[in-house]
Amino acid sequence: MNKISMPSQLGCLGLGVSDLSAWNDFSQNILGLEVRPEEKDGSLMLRMDEYHHRFILTEDACDTDRLAFTASLNRSTDAFLLIALLPVPKFY
Repeated sequence: MNKISMPSQLGCLGLGVSDLSAWNDFSQNILGLEVRPEEKDGSLMLRMDEYHHRFILTEDACDTDRLAFTASLNRSTDAFLLIALLPVPKFY
């Protein structure tokens, strides 16, 4: 059995956004991120490097864009592994 070590890097950020269309435009045209094909639930995945995605955006009923979750990667002996999806509480 392999021992799981501490996270080695940030894997992904999930954002709850009030205007997914505006974020789509901003992500592509200002930040230069690649937009992945839309998910069945309507969420938007954004790619910036060799990984499938680094950001997941979902339309949220809130008036304020917010951090919804984080995911960390762990370097095992043979691959990076997703080891945590941590919900972030709302502070407003």
